[in-house]
Amino acid sequence: MTRWIFLRHGESQANANRVFSGHHDVALTNRGREQARVAGTTLSHILQSSSLQRAFSSDLQRARVTAELALETLSSPLAIETTSALRERNLGQWQGESIDQLKATGARDVLLTWHGTAPGGESLCDVAMRALPYLMNVDEAVGPMLLVGHGGLIRTLIGLIDNEPLEQIGSIHIHNAEPIVRDVESGLWGRIQTRITG
Repeated sequence: MTRWIFLRHGESQANANRVFSGHHDVALTNRGREQARVAGTTLSHILQSSSLQRAFSSDLQRARVTAELALETLSSPLAIETTSALRERNLGQWQGESIDQLKATGARDVLLTWHGTAPGGESLCDVAMRALPYLMNVDEAVGPMLLVGHGGLIRTLIGLIDNEPLEQIGSIHIHNAEPIVRDVESGLWGRIQTRITG
């Protein structure tokens, strides 16, 4: 059993402006940077006498900088392992578009479904099939682990760990910079991949 701590990035410029960012590499706001530091303090309470063994992050700056600030606050010497496998879902033509406008027309609802996509974008299933092979190759013999990512990525992983119905995963709300802890059994990432591929 490995303890994983999942952390969505702090508030980004896109969050503050209420637009979809997806793979756009947007920066944190000042508030987001402060949220990341507070998350580091929260991590110290979660870990107590334990130390993080590895830290993973999306390669997009809003996640990477959140990880850097949280680890700095935690006084952790860990190098952050960054990868595009842990990016937010690609939102295709909706990247940079108003969330509220797409919500008002009902178009955004497709993003709540397991296989639904923005035009030219990824589904939650696509996100899972991108992230799971990467996580399957992580050495499960050590922990705790920190994974800093994005709302779409983390709701997908948490929903799958918790065995939520696939069509309900899109409705899981993930707050900025609030750590979520799960104990993951050995081999679970592979079993999840097998389950969702049928």
